This record gives sequence, structure tokens and C-alpha cells, in this order.
Amino acid sequence: MRSLFFVFALILCPVSATVMGVMGGLIVPQFAAAQTTSAQTNTPPLANVPEGVEPVRFPAVIMVMTTPAGEFPMFLELALTPEQAQRGLMYRPDLPDDYGMLFVFANDSPRSFWMKNTLSPLDIVYIRSDGVVDSIQQGTPLSEQSLPSAGPAKFVLEVRQGLAETYGLVPGATINFK
Repeated sequence: MRSLFFVFALILCPVSATVMGVMGGLIVPQFAAAQTTSAQTNTPPLANVPEGVEPVRFPAVIMVMTTPAGEFPMFLELALTPEQAQRGLMYRPDLPDDYGMLFVFANDSPRSFWMKNTLSPLDIVYIRSDGVVDSIQQGTPLSEQSLPSAGPAKFVLEVRQGLAETYGLVPGATINFK
């Protein structure tokens, strides 16, 4: 099954040097920073983007997310560069249940997100490099309130609000992508 999703990843993210890698037990695609900005994706349309705001492209993959509640196929956009991390899911309309964004950082560190220009309520799941959920915050659309992690995190998963519970994600739960 892993090879099937690797094929989907290559189709959805035509990046020449795609390498599937294991990062502390959490399997995520790795891309060279210079290559991520040119990736074409089938992302949900932007909505109400202010004039002069440049679109940001994200590499995208279809992966299976394994959690205590089971296995869930997910369409994930990857935020790998500072520009992608800053834009995140801003200006997006409602997200489907099988859709999310995975932010990948260089190391475990305290993280904090906000919901500025984000139109949909989100669950923000902070994940350590070993794949253990550190903490979960619920984001209110358009809020500039800081939503910090409880501890260090290397990955952050954003999904439609309420889905973290559906997926069995709670602090201490283990999550894998393959």
C-alpha cells in the first residue's frame, strides 16, 4: 500500500527530487526548499484574497494517517518553507474531512500558531518528532490570539475543527503518516 501512495505523491507533487524519508518514526515526504515553490497542487480555492496578495504553492501528497482510532486516507498539503508556513491555510473556504496541512520544521521547538486571515475553524495538532501528539488547540476563524504548543513540536497538523477528536488524537497519542 505504501508504494501506491508514493505513486500518488509523485503524481500530485511533480518535484524532481522527491524522497520518502522517515523522521523520528513519523513518515513524511522530504523536498528541497528550492523545489517546493514550483509544485502544482489541487488545493481548495482561495477565497477573498486581498488584491496584491501573491498565491503560495504547496506540495501535496495523499497519505494514510494512522491514529489510535484507525487509518484515514488524507490529502495533505505540506508547508516546508518559511513562506509556506506563514501562509498556511489562510484565505481558504471550508475544508473537506480528508484534507489537511502538515507543517514540517527542522527540529522540535515550542510552536505557536494563529488564525489571522484563516476562514475555517481548525484543530491545530502539535506533534513531536517521535510522532507523539504534544497538544491540540482549537482555532477560531480570523483570530489573532496566539495558540501555543504545550511543549516542543517538529510537526503541526491542521484539520477542520472537530476532526482531531474523530481521528482519536489526544495528547500522548501516536500518529503516523505513510
